[in-house]
Parts: sequence; C-alpha cells; structure tokens
Amino acid sequence: MPAIEFIDNEDGYTKWISDNPNGYVVNTHKNLASSYCVLHTAGCRHITSHRNAGAFTTRQYVKICSDNLKDLQKWVRTKKPAMEGFGKECGTCNPKRQGR
Repeated sequence: MPAIEFIDNEDGYTKWISDNPNGYVVNTHKNLASSYCVLHTAGCRHITSHRNAGAFTTRQYVKICSDNLKDLQKWVRTKKPAMEGFGKECGTCNPKRQGR
C-alpha cells in the first residue's frame, strides 16, 4: 500500500490507525519545508492519545501512514528532498527496532 497522507482528516486517520495496528506513521508539520519529521509505530501513544479536537491532522500536523516502511521513506524523499531519511525516530515506540 502506498503512503497515505491525512491532512484535515481526523476520522480517516483514526480509522487507519485502528485498521492497521502494525503500520507506521510519519508525523510532520503541515509546512512541509519544516525539518520536523518523526517516525512512529501506529500504536504509539504520542500519535494516538490526543484529546483535543483537531490535534492529529487539522491544526499544525499531518500524518503520513503506511504498512510498509519503504513507502514512507519514498514519501520523505519526494516531499522533503532536503532530508536524508526521517528526521527522527520516536524513542518511545522505537519503530525500526520493532523488527517489522
């Protein structure tokens, strides 16, 4: 499955998370020129537990999701060409160390 962008789509994002518990999520700013780009697993509390309406994809952040890490790497190379890989990996869920 190619990477899916969730922008101003809270319901779509939360459904994707629910339907793809073994997936990956890139959390980044809506301003794609920003160097902020963090890789998470779909179940990470940092990207699933906000209680404020619009906190996931409506305010300053967007989520890019895929079951395939290589698809997310391709998205980063295409949309954020100045970056080499993900800006950061979440230290809580350790997505690349999960062995998936």
